[in-house]
Amino acid sequence: LTISTDGTHTVTVRTTDNAGLTNTATVNVPYDATPPTASLNIPAPNGANGWHTSPVTVLTNGTDAVSGISNTAVRVNGGTWQSSASLSADGIYTVEGQSRDNAGNLSAVPSATVRIDQTPPIASPSYPAPDGSNGWHVSNVTVTALGSDETSGVASRQVSLDGTNWVNNDTTITTDGIYTVIVRTIDNAGLSSTATAAIRRDATPPVISGLDVSGTAGNNGWYSSNVDVAGLAAD
Repeated sequence: LTISTDGTHTVTVRTTDNAGLTNTATVNVPYDATPPTASLNIPAPNGANGWHTSPVTVLTNGTDAVSGISNTAVRVNGGTWQSSASLSADGIYTVEGQSRDNAGNLSAVPSATVRIDQTPPIASPSYPAPDGSNGWHVSNVTVTALGSDETSGVASRQVSLDGTNWVNNDTTITTDGIYTVIVRTIDNAGLSSTATAAIRRDATPPVISGLDVSGTAGNNGWYSSNVDVAGLAAD
């Protein structure tokens, strides 16, 4: 008798001797030749573009309809098999899972990529040095958003003059005034950071009005004494 079907089989054996006497014996034969299945249990990404922005715990789920699951395991980047894997550092990981049934059969090995970026990018403004006195710019000022991110990379760099309306990469200040310019960097995981810069622009010359000239008048528009000149200036 050959058993080739999964399951627990009750086998009865009967022996008859030449005198016609018989005896029987019964034995249960559990048989499981089918490997279990395994699937990775990974939380859904909580960041953008498939990135996780917090630590991730990876487990393996296993199923076996015959002998049942004995144990499941996970390994990271081809390392040691373990019951679960806790990923807490920024980086890109290859995780694999496997299950073993009670008959000792091993499952196929599913794999997945886990991307973790918990660190906001760096943002900084770039603009020319003041070309006027006392920290004032006397011409148009272009402010450029600079930014970097070492894990997921930079998705966008933006600039705003009011914190509400944003433009990509840079903006040019063409109107006199004092500005608090905000630059923002957003990485591919959806994390962002900001930095500010104080820009003062005055490209309009001051106005002189109300000049008053006083002195002793001579002939032909000439003054014959010391002359005092006074006026008002505004900016």
